Amino acid sequence: MPSIEIRPAIKDDWDTMLQLEHSVEVSRSWQMEHLIESGQISIKFRDVNLPRAIRLSYPRNPEMLKKDWDTRLMVLVACENKKVVGYLDLSRPPASKLAWIHDIVVKENRRRQGIGSALLMAATEWASKREYTYLILEMLIKNYAAIRLAMKFGFELCGYNDHHYSNKDIALFFQRELA
Repeated sequence: MPSIEIRPAIKDDWDTMLQLEHSVEVSRSWQMEHLIESGQISIKFRDVNLPRAIRLSYPRNPEMLKKDWDTRLMVLVACENKKVVGYLDLSRPPASKLAWIHDIVVKENRRRQGIGSALLMAATEWASKREYTYLILEMLIKNYAAIRLAMKFGFELCGYNDHHYSNKDIALFFQRELA
């Protein structure tokens, strides 16, 4: 198996990054239950099997991604034989020591082969070296593979935002403290 090189993205990578399949097929999801009672609000997330597999559209406009990459703190690409097969982008909220991962995308035929993990490890190392205190990972509630990836790397659910994306889907936020 060819080795994967992780490096900072350059503008020449952007068109290739946009051509990667950003949607994902899922057969499992998390479901949110929201209950308001007298003096109490309860929110539960549970793992459910979907009746059939569905393809999740990417929640961000591809043309906006280019504008976002121009302002991101860091954009990393995973390359195999000098060809981009995945990317990850990070930002930093103002006046914080958080590094925020908005997107992890891997070429569809290369998923579940460790490329997303390699990108996440490189981002963790990059943020740790710069003394960031937390790494936040954002994802669609329906992106079960991303949820499992976050949990595999010790990220813990730290919040959600209903109607976060332009398509009104729920975003989940996972965080990991950096040493």
